[in-house]
Amino acid sequence: MPIMSYDSIKKQLSKLKAQAAKMEAAESVAKKRSVAKVTALMKKLGVSTADLEASGAKGTSKRAPRATKKITGSGSAKPVAIKYRHPSTNETWTGRGKPPKWLAAEIAAGKTREDFLVQG
Repeated sequence: MPIMSYDSIKKQLSKLKAQAAKMEAAESVAKKRSVAKVTALMKKLGVSTADLEASGAKGTSKRAPRATKKITGSGSAKPVAIKYRHPSTNETWTGRGKPPKWLAAEIAAGKTREDFLVQG
C-alpha cells in the first residue's frame, strides 16, 4: 500500500465528511416521509398514539423467530461446577475452555491455578 501524504489524507477525509453529510440528509428526508405516511395511515384508520401504547406495540418486529437447535440425548444440560475463584473479585471459571484473563494475569504474575481452586 503506497504511503499517503498528509494533504491527500485531509482531502479524502473532507470528501468522506461531505459524503456522510449527504447520506445523513437523505436519511432524514426518508424518515420524515415515512413518518408522514404512518401519520396519514393512522388518521385514515382512526388509530391514535394512545392506541399504540395500549396495545404494547413498541418496537415490534416482523422477523421470523430464530430456529432453535434440536436437543438430543438426555434432554437437559447440567450446569458445570465452579472450579476456580478469584479471592478479591469473586470472578469464577469452571476449568473448561480457555482460561479467563484474570487467571492468565495472575499466573503471569507468578501464582498457580491451584492458588485459586475452590475449596469444598
